[in-house]
Amino acid sequence: MDYKFMKKKHNEGNRELARWLRKGFLIMRIFLVFMLLGVLQSTASVYSQTKRFSLNEANVSTREILTQIEQESDYRFFYEEKDLRLDDRANVDFSNSTIDEVLNKLFRQKNIEYKIMANNFIVLKSPETISNQEIASQQLTVSGRVVDANGEPLPGVTVVLKGTTQGTITEASGNFYLQTVPNDAILVFSFVGMKTLEIQVAGKSKIDVQMEEDAIGLDEVVAIGYGIQKKSDITGSLVSISEEELKSIPVVDPALAIQGRAAGVQVMNNSHQPGGNVSIKIRGTNSINANNEPLYVVDGFPLSGGLKYINPNDIISMEILKDASATAIYGSRGANGVVLISTKKGEAGKMQVSFNSSSKISYLSKKIEMLDAHEFRMMMNEAYENQNMLDGGNRALPYTADEVANPQNNIDWQEEATRAAFSHNHNLDVSGGTENLLYSASIGYRDEEGIVKTSDWQQISTRLSLESQLSSWVKFGINLNYNAIDNGLVETDHGGNSVPRAMLETFPDIPVYDENGDWTIGTNEGYASPTALINGIHNTRETDKFLGNLFFTLDLGQGFTFKTTYGREIETAKQSKFTDKKLISQAHTSSSAYVSSSKITSWQNENYLTYQKTIDDHSFDALIGVTWSKYAYEYFDVTVRDFPTDAFLTNQLQAGEDIAATSSGKEESKLNSYFGRLNYSFKNKYLVTGTLRSDGSSKFGENNKYAMFPSLALGWRLSEEDFIQESDLFSNLKLRLGYGITGNQEIGSYRSLERLGTINGVLGNRRATGIANVQIANADLKWERTEQYNVGLDFGFLKNRLDFVVDFYKKNTNDLLLQAPIPATTGFSTMLKNIGSVMNKGVEFTMNSVNIDKKFKWYTNLNVSFNKNEVIELANNGQDIFPIWFVNPVTIIREGESLGSFWGLTREGIYQNEEEIQAHLKNPGTTVPGDIKYKDLNNDQVIDSKDRSILGDNNPDFIYGLTNDFVYGPWSLTVQVSGVQGMQVANLNPIVLEDRQTLTNSYKSLLDRWHGEETGNNEVAMVRISSQLNISDRHIEDGSYLRFKNIALGYNLPKSITQKLRISDAKLTVSLIDWFTITNYEGYDPEVSTMGGHASQGIEFSSYPNSKSFLVGLNINF
Repeated sequence: MDYKFMKKKHNEGNRELARWLRKGFLIMRIFLVFMLLGVLQSTASVYSQTKRFSLNEANVSTREILTQIEQESDYRFFYEEKDLRLDDRANVDFSNSTIDEVLNKLFRQKNIEYKIMANNFIVLKSPETISNQEIASQQLTVSGRVVDANGEPLPGVTVVLKGTTQGTITEASGNFYLQTVPNDAILVFSFVGMKTLEIQVAGKSKIDVQMEEDAIGLDEVVAIGYGIQKKSDITGSLVSISEEELKSIPVVDPALAIQGRAAGVQVMNNSHQPGGNVSIKIRGTNSINANNEPLYVVDGFPLSGGLKYINPNDIISMEILKDASATAIYGSRGANGVVLISTKKGEAGKMQVSFNSSSKISYLSKKIEMLDAHEFRMMMNEAYENQNMLDGGNRALPYTADEVANPQNNIDWQEEATRAAFSHNHNLDVSGGTENLLYSASIGYRDEEGIVKTSDWQQISTRLSLESQLSSWVKFGINLNYNAIDNGLVETDHGGNSVPRAMLETFPDIPVYDENGDWTIGTNEGYASPTALINGIHNTRETDKFLGNLFFTLDLGQGFTFKTTYGREIETAKQSKFTDKKLISQAHTSSSAYVSSSKITSWQNENYLTYQKTIDDHSFDALIGVTWSKYAYEYFDVTVRDFPTDAFLTNQLQAGEDIAATSSGKEESKLNSYFGRLNYSFKNKYLVTGTLRSDGSSKFGENNKYAMFPSLALGWRLSEEDFIQESDLFSNLKLRLGYGITGNQEIGSYRSLERLGTINGVLGNRRATGIANVQIANADLKWERTEQYNVGLDFGFLKNRLDFVVDFYKKNTNDLLLQAPIPATTGFSTMLKNIGSVMNKGVEFTMNSVNIDKKFKWYTNLNVSFNKNEVIELANNGQDIFPIWFVNPVTIIREGESLGSFWGLTREGIYQNEEEIQAHLKNPGTTVPGDIKYKDLNNDQVIDSKDRSILGDNNPDFIYGLTNDFVYGPWSLTVQVSGVQGMQVANLNPIVLEDRQTLTNSYKSLLDRWHGEETGNNEVAMVRISSQLNISDRHIEDGSYLRFKNIALGYNLPKSITQKLRISDAKLTVSLIDWFTITNYEGYDPEVSTMGGHASQGIEFSSYPNSKSFLVGLNINF
């Protein structure tokens, strides 16, 4: 029997491998075509840098030298001989020189112009044929070296011809090469953390540069909505995350790389299963029924479904827009903040090839202490004894004394269901280009094993970016991203299928397999063991995600630029779940197959005109545009039961005897927007940003299709004032003030309309389906509107080696979408209306410091955020709302309290005797000594719903992150810490693992139960067969934690090794990821949400456990 099962799994694995190989080969072929295009574009540039010449001749003519070059290479010279003076003689001495170095020296005194063509043809012109205009724009090859203040080379510095896209980046040695540089050009040198430099070429072919540090990067350019802006000119509140910061922690979901790095941004890994959902909350929770996630924009296109389908290696930067001044340009989608993702683009110069690879092994970071087999049997017998005593029964004890003392099996189901998980990740990037064509392409493969067996995440990702200067005034670009994911899932719901639940509840004294080799039933409830669930349920999700956009940019002259874009997203997903026939338990009485398929399609067309102009001390940057977009989602699913064999899995649904359920649906929504923005600067001191957007959405009522979303922000760069500069105290000082209104349209597509639906019933012993009105229309339904104020102060000291950013904000979200009562004569009890409001206010603090900047370097980033959330108004005259239930209400929404407040009874210990019961309760009923004693809040001697109260909430008092970077020569060390303080978590596990004995295994805390007056820890009740299931303060725990997110040690290989290997540079890294967590929380991890949705954040019941990982990585640049 076992052999047949293994054979089936083996065949299934072969089919899966074949499918992945076919998909992988197809993607690789596509990638190689794109790479070949790049190679063809850059061949001439690469050849000119790799081919070397050595000439040492006396009294040799120019013509003889050119002939010798043609004989030794693929170069061919073309020229008009007149006036070239090719027979002039001179002494020459070249050693291992490039063609540019030879020709520059050869023609230095002759004023001869040359140009190397793509086919290795070299065209020469005489001085007499060059016009005055040609002389002004004479083409040079410029080389040089870029170093820092200590003379150390700076790799990765961007070198661009001002006003063009032509440029390159410096190599590991700090060297750069630029061809076809006009004689009168200006080179712009920029690098994160350094002051941008502009240097006139002025006919020089060699330019060496020393860059100065700018700790806060005032000249650094960051992405904003529909454009870029210097950080010094920003008037809103935003955080920029660099490529290096994103790469510091290898993650599946790029959102996890933000955690602890951005003030005011709380990142929560709601499920640690590979591919689990990650939630981002910016400046608190705004809504009750609408979405609270920020808007994600990838290369200008809004992305659905979060960031987990984007390869982190493809991202060059992320900007998080937080206040209304920054987000109002996105109008009805900006209330929860905006995350802008920019992917890698090509840069002019020789081809850059990089490869990075990492492998990691992950372990269960924490194990819950459960009863072992001996302890479990002892508690079972005691429960039966106590129950017999209480009700006078005569139940036989489950185990004899010998069976208690010597159990045959003692299974640790957490060990049985988990593993040391191995994962690996590989990425190849190719980029480069010419003055007229830039390209960047990548391919990546990730195989991530989860620590719970059979859970995994396999992803192939490809990306292509092309930008072409079609003419002097027209640019075309295209960005394509494709990801193919196979996600192996284990059940994590709250029922009998949950593997994490079975890991804790399954009896420890039962074997993994019975005498027939079949999986065993794990509890007295009839649920299966985790081993049975892992092997008996085959659950996979396959996703293909395409995201692409193209654009044309027209330089209209006089400061005007027009850009039009079109983007499209296509996501197809299929989930296949098969439950084996022999997995018989309470949750499964027969084999079953579930198949669902879904498709998301969306498109967006944007057209906007920008105008930039500087007149004396006045600078203007204006934008006006229009957007059309459409979103569509459709799905189909079916459940079939009773299969004659398990061999088909979900591939032969017609073999099942019972079609248990089917469903399908489709929805569409459209958005039409008009927007504008004006940035004004006077003397680079006084800054104004005004934004206005009008959105029209099909989601809302006929009377409220359109709404306006304005914002205004002011900035004052006090550090540019004479009275500040005279003090020499501040190196940067800027005051920012902002106000704006944004909206939230993230609700269902048809919530404002009257809707029909199906109702099932039985007529004459036959199933019948009817059509009925299931939703009443509301023509006045409109956006939730968030009004936000922001006051910010940026200040730096000691030439910006010490930099601070402080923001104070207040957000009021009005017109909350809530269910409100309506007259029963309508046929409905409630209707979705705009009633209610929520307030968030807080302060954010960020510090960046350069502590030591010598041969040994030490940099620090610290951010701390405080947020206060309060419900201001609710529907139904302020009636309480109980959104989450688990036996009893778990959460409550009440005016004057925070969203996410926990609701329950308060424990006062354990009843010790009958006298205490009689004094506390008017009618004790079945209450006996050893039962839990609850606080009687209203003193009526009755414990009921009136004695429930708010026990805490899931909103932290503050969140924080601390990163220290140390560099010494080739060595680097990064230590990143993140934490949450003052947050409560509802740990619901004790309800079944402590208060419900005999049905499942229990916490080890049961050993401290009450077993007589003044015994036990006064928290755990007497063990008995019956259950006491009440949410109380026992289940509300302190969820504060401090986590060492990443401890990474890096080593840059010395030049002596990289030169031998013929690579530019290489770096080895070893990391400890999530290795240490300091917390008092008793569950697996306080960063949890197992019930789905923002209202249930911080609620745990049988969560997928967290892991800690050891990683080894290698980055190579060729």
